[in-house]
Amino acid sequence: MIHLPNSASVRALPVALLLAALLPVAADPVSVREDEGSFTLSNGILEARVLKANGDLRSLKYRGTELFTDRSGHAGGYWSHDTTGGKSVEARVTIDPSRNAGARAEVSVRGISGGIPMGHGPGTGPEGDIPVDIEIRYALERGASGIHTYCVFDHLPEYGAGRMSEARFAAKLADFFDWISVDERRNRHYPAVLPGEDKYVYTALQFDNRAFGFASTTRGLGLYFVNPTTEFLSGGPTKPEFLCHRDTTRTQAPVVLNYWRSSHYGGAEVNVAKGESWTKVVGPFLLYVNSGGDPQELYDDAKEQQQKEYQKWPYDWVEDVDYPNDGKRATVTGRIVGLASEGGRELDDLSLEEMQGIDPRITAEVFDVLGVDNSVKSRLSYGGTAPDNVRQQAQRWLAELGRDA
Repeated sequence: MIHLPNSASVRALPVALLLAALLPVAADPVSVREDEGSFTLSNGILEARVLKANGDLRSLKYRGTELFTDRSGHAGGYWSHDTTGGKSVEARVTIDPSRNAGARAEVSVRGISGGIPMGHGPGTGPEGDIPVDIEIRYALERGASGIHTYCVFDHLPEYGAGRMSEARFAAKLADFFDWISVDERRNRHYPAVLPGEDKYVYTALQFDNRAFGFASTTRGLGLYFVNPTTEFLSGGPTKPEFLCHRDTTRTQAPVVLNYWRSSHYGGAEVNVAKGESWTKVVGPFLLYVNSGGDPQELYDDAKEQQQKEYQKWPYDWVEDVDYPNDGKRATVTGRIVGLASEGGRELDDLSLEEMQGIDPRITAEVFDVLGVDNSVKSRLSYGGTAPDNVRQQAQRWLAELGRDA
C-alpha cells in the first residue's frame, strides 16, 4: 500500500520527489555468486546457498533471517536422491542472470551414475538405491518470494535394472516455526513437545492439499511447499502421504516434505528394467516464503500462490530436460469414467476390450486396483488397509490386552 502525503505537503513537494513516492520500487536483479563448494542465488528477498557436492539447499534466508536448521539430522533442504555416489558430479549455471538483465537465475548439480546405484534416502542401503543419473536444479526469479526446485532422473539403456525406494524433497526448519498447516483440519499451533503425538496423524491426500508448511507465531513468517500441479507425483488422487510434521530426532525440528514416491499406504512404485531408457522430471515446485500476517493469513496466501503457480504451468523457463512446454502437451479427459457413467456401471464392470478401445496400452493388471475391495487389498505397507495387515494388528492388540482373538 502506498501512503500519500496530505494536500499541503503535496503542493510543497518537488515534482520529481512526488513521482518517486508514487512509483513502485523496482525489484533487485537476481544474482549468482559462486565459490569452490557452492552457488549462492539472491534477489534481495531470498538468499539460497546450494552445495555443489550433492545438490543440497543448505541455507535459505528471507530478508536476512535463516529459515533452516542444521541441528536435526540432515541439514537444510534436500532431495533424498542426491547427486553423490556415482562416477562424477557436475555443477553449472543453467540460466545466467547476466544474460537476461537479472530476471532469473538457475543452477544445476548433476551426478553421473555410470551404472552405480544412486540415492541414499529413507529405506535405502549404504550401497545406494537405483542406477540413474540425477540432476537437481534451483531457480530464482526477480521479485519472487520463493525458489523453485526440480529433479531429473535419467536411466540409460546400458544401466542395470533397479527399483526405487522412498523419494522426496524435505526441508528442516528453524525452531521458531511453531504452527503447522497440512489442511483445514490440521491447521494449528504445533509446539515441539506434544505428549502422545504421532506423525502419522498428519498424513493427508496429496492431490487435495497442494500448499502446506509451517508458520511462526513469533516472527510472522511462513514457509510452504507449493505444488503447481500433481502430475509429477505418484500414487494417484487417493494417495495419502506425509506433508509436514515434527522430526523424529531429539531436536524435533519442523519438517516439510514433498514425497513423489513412497511406500506409505502402498500405491506407488518405480521399477526400471535393464536396457530400458527412462526419464522422470519431478517438479518444478515452489518453496514459498511469506510474512506480515497471522498463521491463517499466511496459509491462505500460500494457497492463493498455488493458484498463481497453477496458472503458469507448464513453466516456460524450463529448458534442456524432458519437460514439454505448452505447445507440446495434450489434454487427457476421463473417457473411461464417462463410458462407465453413461451405462450406469462401475469402472471394474467395464471389459478390458472396452478400455483398450480408448487406450490400447491398458492391460489386464488394471483390474488389480479397480473397485473398493481391490483398492483396500492393495495397501500392503505397514499401516495399510490390506486384510492381512488389519488382522495382524488386531491379533497384536488383542494379545496386548490379554484377550483371545
